[in-house]
Amino acid sequence: METEVCASGPKKRRLAPSPAPAPVATDAARSVPMAEESPGGTDRISQLPDAILSDIVSLLPTKQGARTQIFASRVAPHLACRSSQHRFPRLPTISFNLDSVLLRILAAHPGPARHVFIRADHQCSEATVEAWLRSPALDYLQEFHFRYDPECQPFKINWQPPPPVPPPPSTFRFSSTLRVASIGRCRITESTVQALRFPQLKQLALQRVCISEHSLHSLIANCPILECLLIHHSMGFSCFRVNSLSLRSIGVLVGCCWSDEPHFKELVIENAPRLERLLRLNLLDGLHVLVISAPKLDTTP
Repeated sequence: METEVCASGPKKRRLAPSPAPAPVATDAARSVPMAEESPGGTDRISQLPDAILSDIVSLLPTKQGARTQIFASRVAPHLACRSSQHRFPRLPTISFNLDSVLLRILAAHPGPARHVFIRADHQCSEATVEAWLRSPALDYLQEFHFRYDPECQPFKINWQPPPPVPPPPSTFRFSSTLRVASIGRCRITESTVQALRFPQLKQLALQRVCISEHSLHSLIANCPILECLLIHHSMGFSCFRVNSLSLRSIGVLVGCCWSDEPHFKELVIENAPRLERLLRLNLLDGLHVLVISAPKLDTTP
């Protein structure tokens, strides 16, 4: 900043601006290596193993993943393999064979896909859905959402939705790698549950699923690190007994039962040492809740 100083004579002398003080490096700044200090501008991101680099890129938004290619040469192939989410909607009535188009899309995908959402309605044959699920691009899937959507005719008098049917055989072929799963509008049989193991599953949603009480308990027991569970309008059991060392949150919504299947009436938390939240999405549903052992459960209204 220029200043004027009055001298002893009648004239004024203009002083040059004083130089700005040199910035002082803080300890935090000293600890961060500058780009110039890296010999030859080393690309440290590209030195990561493929598995770790692929996981990092899969968690980045598309724009940020693309920008990362500027300073990390090995990001590009992983970005090409990245799938934010494959979403297969219900098949509309159109003149060309859409299911074959989807198969070609999956065949062209370099894989591995991480997330997939499939809605199979009355126009989808089981063979079509089975072909989608068997695509090599879906190997090592981590997040899977699947549901049947039957033909809805709610304006017909005394109309009831068709009974749920078992999902295609390949629906659970990803059980060893899944971390998030949502299954809707289908019947899960006891023989299916006996063969299932979910060693990495942390989130599970059962939406309008028909499953027996014994099968439900076996399914939860086969998820050793399950943390979040949602039971939404499901049936086939009247009582659910919670015995889990890993569950932290349970969400429950009990709705009207449109079939002769047993109706969910009682929730018993027998042993859940890590359970913190019980979310009842409808407090007027008539569900009886009994807590025996859940020391961390927040019971405040």
